[in-house]
Amino acid sequence: MPPSSENRTLLKDNKLLRIEGGSADFPADTDELSSGYTLFVDDSYFFWLSMELPQAGKKKTDAFVRNYLSTFFPENMLTSYGYVQRDGKAYIYVLAPALVDLIETNPQIFRKAGSVTTPMLELIAKNSDFRYHDGNRVYSISDSLITQQPENPDEMDTPLTFEDGIRIEVTAFNMKLPGVGREKLAIEKYKVPAAVLLIAYVLFATGEYFYAKAAQNDLEAYEKRLNKIYIDTGVATKADPYGSLLFHAKGGGDTSGGIDVLDTLELISDSATKGKVGLESLVIKENSVTCTGKAVDFQSVEGFKTNLETNGGVTASVDDTDKIEDGIKFVVRFDQ
Repeated sequence: MPPSSENRTLLKDNKLLRIEGGSADFPADTDELSSGYTLFVDDSYFFWLSMELPQAGKKKTDAFVRNYLSTFFPENMLTSYGYVQRDGKAYIYVLAPALVDLIETNPQIFRKAGSVTTPMLELIAKNSDFRYHDGNRVYSISDSLITQQPENPDEMDTPLTFEDGIRIEVTAFNMKLPGVGREKLAIEKYKVPAAVLLIAYVLFATGEYFYAKAAQNDLEAYEKRLNKIYIDTGVATKADPYGSLLFHAKGGGDTSGGIDVLDTLELISDSATKGKVGLESLVIKENSVTCTGKAVDFQSVEGFKTNLETNGGVTASVDDTDKIEDGIKFVVRFDQ
């Protein structure tokens, strides 16, 4: 039997709301709510990933998920996360600091809930392919797997939102939130905002993990710079812009933490003249950056080198050029 509206609530923007008639407009008081209600937690409280899972017991599945997360995040970030399973896939949620604080200060909201889920999770149970906007980030769900994307104004379809998810009456998931059921949630010394977890995920192959300052304007500046790089490097409309960017940046080799990778990518995208210089790969090793690409003529290669030196204050050199049918293939290197 579907739960009644009195037993359905939404936690959003640090407010607990009753869900009535498919909308959540009325404040809810946990003291007045009967235990066992369905709690929808807004997806903006989480950073989402997903993976396909082999058949295994819980112990092995826990290890698969933790190993998967450890390729994206350093160990000290993996203090508050969980996952749910459906149809051979794991949906992994990393809790934002705001939710960690709510669980610590208002545990009764979560302890009295009979089940905990999110609007996007319930939409995944009903639809295998759609886009979802949580108010801050856009997720693309394809074959029931989650990929985060930059918001693209050229997309013709309108993303689904929490309002679509909370209309689903019979829920399919029940999340186990870290800290619920214990007196106090263990918190690491450093709380890293969810937006910076995204930056660390994008740049994990380089070893460059960005530890955020608290100021929101700094976080927004990082996101704007990343979106500009997606557009300038031509990967903004790819199904997996992160993977495409990492492929070009890694260039098949290992990288090190000696360079600020975000600044380096921005310098290269600003210095390559659009329509005249195109980059095919980057290799970052220690303090050296090697760019391989094609240009329309030798002057454009020299212009790219000069722009790098002017914009970044670096010493650049043209290590190789080769005349090809449609222009010049080149290798330009600079140190930072």
